[in-house]
Amino acid sequence: MLLNNLKVKGSRVVDPTPILSIYQAWKRRQCLTDEQADISNLRFMSASEASLVLGYQVYNPGVLIPYPGFEYHRVRMLGDTPARFKYLVPRGSGCSPPYCPTILDRDWKDILADPTEPFVITEGELKAICGCIQGVPTLGLGGVEMQATLLTSGIVWSGRSVSICFDHDADCIAGQYKPGVANALGKLCATLITHGALVQVIQLGTLPGLDLKRKWGLDDVLQAGNWTWEQLLATRVDPPQWCSMLAELLDSCVYVVGTNHTHVYNLLNHSRKIPSDFHDSHIEKRRWGVGPSGKPRAEQVSRQWMEHPARVTVDGYGMDPRLPFGVDAVSGTMNLWHGYPVHHGNAPFDVLVHWQAFMEGLFGEHWQWVGLWVGHLLNRPWERTNQAVMLITMVQGIGKSLFGDIVRDLAGVHGMEGSPSRMFGNFNSDMEAKTFVMVNELDVKFSSREGQLNDLLSEETVKIEQKGKDVVVLPNLRRWYFTTNTASPCRLSKGQRRILVVSPPRTFGDTRGDWGMWVDEEISKFRRSEGALAAIRSWFDTLWMVRGADWNPMAPVPLTEAADDAAEASMTVNQILATDLFGVIETSAGAWCAVHPDLRKLNVKVWGEVTAMVKAHGGNVGAKMVNEEGTKKQYTVFDLGGTLGRTKRNDGGYWMSIEMDQARDSAKHMAIRFRTLEAHLTGRKD
Repeated sequence: MLLNNLKVKGSRVVDPTPILSIYQAWKRRQCLTDEQADISNLRFMSASEASLVLGYQVYNPGVLIPYPGFEYHRVRMLGDTPARFKYLVPRGSGCSPPYCPTILDRDWKDILADPTEPFVITEGELKAICGCIQGVPTLGLGGVEMQATLLTSGIVWSGRSVSICFDHDADCIAGQYKPGVANALGKLCATLITHGALVQVIQLGTLPGLDLKRKWGLDDVLQAGNWTWEQLLATRVDPPQWCSMLAELLDSCVYVVGTNHTHVYNLLNHSRKIPSDFHDSHIEKRRWGVGPSGKPRAEQVSRQWMEHPARVTVDGYGMDPRLPFGVDAVSGTMNLWHGYPVHHGNAPFDVLVHWQAFMEGLFGEHWQWVGLWVGHLLNRPWERTNQAVMLITMVQGIGKSLFGDIVRDLAGVHGMEGSPSRMFGNFNSDMEAKTFVMVNELDVKFSSREGQLNDLLSEETVKIEQKGKDVVVLPNLRRWYFTTNTASPCRLSKGQRRILVVSPPRTFGDTRGDWGMWVDEEISKFRRSEGALAAIRSWFDTLWMVRGADWNPMAPVPLTEAADDAAEASMTVNQILATDLFGVIETSAGAWCAVHPDLRKLNVKVWGEVTAMVKAHGGNVGAKMVNEEGTKKQYTVFDLGGTLGRTKRNDGGYWMSIEMDQARDSAKHMAIRFRTLEAHLTGRKD
């Protein structure tokens, strides 16, 4: 052994034998001339030189193989070296980049950038050199598993014809590979197919007259001189079917790890599956091969996908309409924005005239505000808004739902029609990534969900839950459009500024009259015309460009008479009582009043509402001790005008500076008012 002929003197290796002859013998075995070795920048190294380059001690000489275009090199060890130590890399080297031999008489940069240029991928630098000497662009991998950097080396893959040529191992059946090589070959094929390459496999073992008992590489076949390149290319076959299956999974599935439960997201059908369900749904996709024992073995392609280095992994979900659908490399999340549809086609010349009339006839004086609200939805969907639109009318067939349908068409997959029962449901996956939600026949007054309506508009994020799956949290970019046939579909406070409430200027006569017929014959057909939808989209875009510069999506909506009517109609008995009593305080002399404690106990909710109103208007709430037949009673005093003096109590409250007689008289007046109004509203006689 060469190792036995080396002597170590201190930390320096001394080579007493003429080891240069070993390098010459190696070149002859590789069929390399001195000129070809020089062009390939191959350099002989003594054991001491190799040790310095590698950063660790070796005891055999070697050949330095630099990788053109990369700060990377390997050392091919010479002499009697175990196979697993035949190729060494310097300490700290990363993954091997592709090896593009300089001996090729063409510029590799041009080849890699031009997808019309076919090339061969083989295993090892020397095989690649051998292929290039034959005039065929041949790219080398440092090993069958060293594939990752192929995708980061600037190679244009889409549409390129690629032939993969791995070694035929001794005693393998023609066209078959050892399990590890077969798996690596399949992964490489699948990865390149995913990136658009047209992949075929050169099967050296099927060459006529090949001795299958020995190992054959591309260099061995070419150097033997018994076969031509044409014969090699004639052995090409399509990759095994499972490679396409794996490529399909690599192309369509994303591994999500940033949620409570790791799962797989499908880019095509948007499903989410935990790993066990994912494997079950792809159980028919299997790869048959030969196991280590030599027996046939089936392996699920989905499990190969799980272990594949090209598998895409993200840390949760996001929704940013400024970015395309798919994986956001910057945030490392899955962006669920698909984009609005683009409509094409020629529209009838009068579409815009009809649409303008429709907007004015449906929304009256507020048509422009609603138009800008939709314009903001279509042109700046990434901005949050707490504004909604509600149409209240008992008149049917005038187009209030049709308007929402057309806006929903413009929003595409990001628009939907929901039902009142689904608005607040626990499992709301159908609302994922929606920016426009239309709800017809809204009527949630006095339901357990009524109080949540305000949250739909104000919350910054929305939680999307699919039964049995993780909750997905997304930014709240939804715009709500409600229609209703009832005067009080939900509880609206007087003066609220989040929902624009409009009562269309239409009557029952319009349903079967000119307006209803016009909507049915002209406006409804716009949904079936790409050209008409394109024109309507341009109408909103034009309005937005002209008027939208100062639009504030968080500004209070206009006050309307319809909103006041809806607020009054939606008030509970307690709210009506509280509003009336607040009005009594507001119009009384000095804008104050006192309330007997027994009266407060009769309806704590009413006086709680009154307290909230007084404080919201900047008033004070305090107390006054009043003697009643030898006992002291603590009256509540509401001072809306701030005219009364007050003294701070130990408990943080205030004593109000009024006379006891004043407090009694005021409390008596408020009691009469309260009982009279309550009896009127409830029908009580006591």
